[in-house]
Amino acid sequence: MKTLSTIFQYAYLIIAVFMIYEAVVEYRFGGTKFWLYILFAVGAIAMFFFKRHFNNKLKK
Repeated sequence: MKTLSTIFQYAYLIIAVFMIYEAVVEYRFGGTKFWLYILFAVGAIAMFFFKRHFNNKLKK
């Protein structure tokens, strides 16, 4: 169970990196959806830190 939780924890970082990449591509081609990608990236990073904090709390 701990391994699965750790995998999902780092999956949020992978999603954030992908969303930042998509935001840059969208911005360079003049799209207007890049703010949405940035919002999703910030949310994914926040979920990573929330999950990490919660998992550390459960270990104690």
